[in-house]
Amino acid sequence: MNEVQRAHVYGFLAHALAYPRREIFEILSHGNILEAFNGLEGKLVTQAHQIIELLRTLGYEKVCEEYARTFGHTISTECPPYETSYGEAHIFQQTQEMADIAGFYRAWGLDLSSDAHDRLDHISAECEFMSFLLLKLDYFLSKGEKEAEEICLDSSRKFFKEHLGKWAPLFSKLLMRKASGGLFHQVAEILREFIEKERQLFGVESLEYTEKDFPSVAFEDGACSQCEPSGHEGLKEELKY
Repeated sequence: MNEVQRAHVYGFLAHALAYPRREIFEILSHGNILEAFNGLEGKLVTQAHQIIELLRTLGYEKVCEEYARTFGHTISTECPPYETSYGEAHIFQQTQEMADIAGFYRAWGLDLSSDAHDRLDHISAECEFMSFLLLKLDYFLSKGEKEAEEICLDSSRKFFKEHLGKWAPLFSKLLMRKASGGLFHQVAEILREFIEKERQLFGVESLEYTEKDFPSVAFEDGACSQCEPSGHEGLKEELKY
């Protein structure tokens, strides 16, 4: 799997896990999105095809309803799509984590779009950032820019190890439990398997969170926090697929 293929899978996941805005729904439900999976192993292609077919069957309004049932109108305590909902619960630690994530984005000239309604630690934002880095890496490789290539590779490996790779496995597990049999259960399966492949490819041993690191999780339907509702609308210079 080359850098562009990996970037496309991250991009697919970024769109699939974001709040289902109509324009994103149109991209995901279009058959051409499968071109992003050309050359990948059969299971990933099959899973992506199943998701696209389910999107078409459900339609935009039903997808929005399923998103709301899965993640709630406020931040779900069952499968929150935010990194800082996992691990150390102390507000100071959460602030430090958010600052570190922002530092990665800004180092590459990125920030949340001015019209975004979500936080930079959303699973969609972090997947989109990994997609961006891998496309950058492919560009540097094609131009023979060795120093830039090494910086980009180091940044992507470090972000994966310190952020996405730590919490995405637990998030995908909780999401599969919450969305059993539904659209987002299938999305979570791709996320779980792809993150494991990425961990092996990067050769990192991320200190993955377990459910013991997530004491606030509540497996009661309708449980939610008192935070404001939101929907990720992307980083500036949002990548198109």
